[in-house]
Amino acid sequence: CLNWLATVSQYLFERQRRKDFKFEYMRLNKEVFNDMDVERTQYLSRHEYLGYVLVKHNLVSKELVDYLNDQYDRMDPGGTNKVTYEQLLERQRAWRRIKS
Repeated sequence: CLNWLATVSQYLFERQRRKDFKFEYMRLNKEVFNDMDVERTQYLSRHEYLGYVLVKHNLVSKELVDYLNDQYDRMDPGGTNKVTYEQLLERQRAWRRIKS
């Protein structure tokens, strides 16, 4: 009986979470759009949208999103928006050299 109750509770919780993320429930205005448009391009990239939604729903902090973006920028110094496996390995090697 408890297992059934846990399953139903989990289903209802997940259903509510999906509803919270539905586009039609987002409160949009120019100020919100400008907050999302971190790069000030007048359009949203996938990572701008994803970062904004994750922070808005308290799934991650803005500081963590900024930190992860900084890490990506260090792996992609040319700003190509592409990081190869070799670049990931080089970044990891550099980090290990600093730590040792």
